[in-house]
Formats: sequence, structure tokens, C-alpha cells
Amino acid sequence: MTANLHDARFKLEEAAFHIELLYLIQKSGASITHIGNLEKEASYLFSAILNAFYSVTEICGSKTSMQVRNFKNLYPLIYSRSEKGGLRNTSVHVRHIQVENNIYAKPAKGTVVLRFGVSPKLSMPDFTHGVVKLRFEKVFHIEIDNELLAIAEFCNEHLKQLTDFVDSVCRNDATGI
Repeated sequence: MTANLHDARFKLEEAAFHIELLYLIQKSGASITHIGNLEKEASYLFSAILNAFYSVTEICGSKTSMQVRNFKNLYPLIYSRSEKGGLRNTSVHVRHIQVENNIYAKPAKGTVVLRFGVSPKLSMPDFTHGVVKLRFEKVFHIEIDNELLAIAEFCNEHLKQLTDFVDSVCRNDATGI
């Protein structure tokens, strides 16, 4: 499992890399390629992130592995077949998934969303001690069943879940459980 663990961690890092780029273009509002279209770039990054997630599950165990199958079943929005709404399968085999950035997605009433993650390295601001800046920014999102899904947060959250899964599978393999 050591080689698989190394490969799984590499793919987790790949997903983290693409998520950081997604946050960068979301935060800066500036294109990072000659394509010059933020929504296209976000779409490409989203597809790459979904593929990295899928690769991790494939590396962790064969398609018949009960642990992997159970994990994938917990997250059908990512891992299901396209006809069942699976985003990864849809983006690879069926059609482009439209990513948009044209509105500020308001949180539910009474909800405040604060992101305390590390800023993308390329956009690290100069910090002034004792000053807090609140930014209200547009976020990249897709529409699922008439609901907006903020993709950077969605991917970041799933990266944490997938990392925990990899740690769990590897721990079980190491102890023979």
C-alpha cells in the first residue's frame, strides 16, 4: 500500500493545487491564461479537480473494493454516473459543466460565511496589523436542481473528506483491519 499511499497523496496534492488556482482567479477576478475567460478557466480547473478526486479513489482500491464503493456512494454528486447526476462522469464523458461567476451568491438568511483558509500564494496580501478586511466577492458556482453550489468551497470540503478517507484506508491496511 506504500506506493498507493504515495500516489494517492500526490493526487490529493494535485487537487489542492487546482483548488488554489480556482481560489486565485475567484479572488483576483483576473484571468491566469491567454484564454482570458474566467468562467472557462474555472470550468477547466473544476474538471481537473473532479478528475484528481476520482483518481484518488481508483488508486486507493479497485472498483470492487467495498471501502471505496461505500465512500463513493456517500458523494453521488461527484462519483455517480452522469445519468444519475455525477459531475465527474458528466464532465469527462458527456458535456461541459457550465461554471458561472456573474452574481454574488447570498448566504441563507442569518448565515455568515467566513473563509479562514490560506490565500493563494500568488495573491498573498501585505498584512497591516490590527486591520480586518471583509470582502464580498463573487464566487464561481454551478447550478444543481435550481440551487447554486459554490465550487471552490465544495471542492475544498471534499478534499478534506477524501484526505480523511485516504488516511483511514491506509491506517486500516497498515493494521490489517
